[in-house]
Amino acid sequence: MTARPERERESTDPDLIGRLRRAIDMDYMAPRLAASRCGPLAAARPVGCEVDRVFPRGARGFVIAYSVRLRQSGRTSVTTLHGELVPGDAEAHYRAVLNRLGGDLLRTPPSPDLVAYIPDPGLVLRRPGHDEALPGLHLLNHPSVVPTILAACGLSVPATAHGVSARLLAHRLGKRAVLRFSWRAPTGIRGARGNRSVVAKLFRQRKDRARHGHDLIRALHRNGLDGRQSVRVPRMLGHSAPQAAIILEDVPGRPLDRLHPDAMPAGMALAGRALAQLHRCRIGRLKTHGATAEIDLLEPWVDLIGRVRPALRPTLEPALAALRADLAHVDAAPAGTIHRDFHPKQLFVDDGMTTLIDFDTLCAGDPALDIGNFLAHLRLTTLQSGRETGACATAFLRGYGASPDRDLAYRSSVYERSARLRLACLYALSTRWGALAGPLLRDTP
Repeated sequence: MTARPERERESTDPDLIGRLRRAIDMDYMAPRLAASRCGPLAAARPVGCEVDRVFPRGARGFVIAYSVRLRQSGRTSVTTLHGELVPGDAEAHYRAVLNRLGGDLLRTPPSPDLVAYIPDPGLVLRRPGHDEALPGLHLLNHPSVVPTILAACGLSVPATAHGVSARLLAHRLGKRAVLRFSWRAPTGIRGARGNRSVVAKLFRQRKDRARHGHDLIRALHRNGLDGRQSVRVPRMLGHSAPQAAIILEDVPGRPLDRLHPDAMPAGMALAGRALAQLHRCRIGRLKTHGATAEIDLLEPWVDLIGRVRPALRPTLEPALAALRADLAHVDAAPAGTIHRDFHPKQLFVDDGMTTLIDFDTLCAGDPALDIGNFLAHLRLTTLQSGRETGACATAFLRGYGASPDRDLAYRSSVYERSARLRLACLYALSTRWGALAGPLLRDTP
């Protein structure tokens, strides 16, 4: 899901943008990250670091995802750290984080290597998996209580199963996380055991996002995304209110973006078919996202990047102006059920079966938005990997059945440009992919 700068609630801290510039300057930050000794940095020598993403949070500042390359005992590994840049008294925020993590979640003070404070630029650094906003994350370090939680959801782990383990699959600080619980249980064959696993998606408790996600997936299943037409969503296994979690089946297959090149065209056609089926769903009481909302999302991004990277302003602002005019022309398109974050990582393919995941942004809107977003991500793949994706785009559109519809094709091209501009802004602050901002917009008027 794309982070959205909250322009109407921006921080009044006059130095926040300057602190952000220092926080994403790796020449400046590398020695400070190493000196923090946060997480694995306490035992291994950092030999390189990058900024993967910056997530704007309006009045609450920014979250920065760092990748740090480590060297230990002759081996190299990569670890991720979350940096939280808040306006005002950053040290007071650091103390509050320690208090919340210790008092609310761990019941004991957190180890010093889990959370660290870097006075300049005023950055609270932590390992993924430690988040006072997500109550369910304590299960990562206490998997022994998982069978009790599963039992409350109507599931059970056999008493003869080997111990449950927990693994962090994804974590967006302060927003959501995904865990996998695994165990080995008897298969019924003498002496043999089988792997069992489920996935837990964790949310902020006060927003009741878990219940909302539970209801959406149930509704999609009732709308025919149950596998009978080779397209499905993960089966809903349960909902745990105390952990603000939904429990889902562990999806079989491979993510679409990781298929073998020879299998990629067929996989792209399956993706197109799956999207067309999602667009035919009828889900009540969805929020609407139209062309106006798209501009409202893009404008604060362009403003932010223009302030942090002024050299990009002459590229981003004309692209936004052209889109503002063109999106106004497509705003009257009929709305359907759309994913709004549809890209290759959101699909799993397994022997002709396609599974769609991640419905946090599901809404009512123009189906062309999903098509354009997918094509923009294929363009990003080409720029990141050097792998040509034209055949993939053709296969995807053929699977969707969009070719004869000229109006849909035009609206898709407008939304593709919108997605490219959003991706250009999203990666403009990444030290790894920042140079892609210009190429992503090269075809944009």
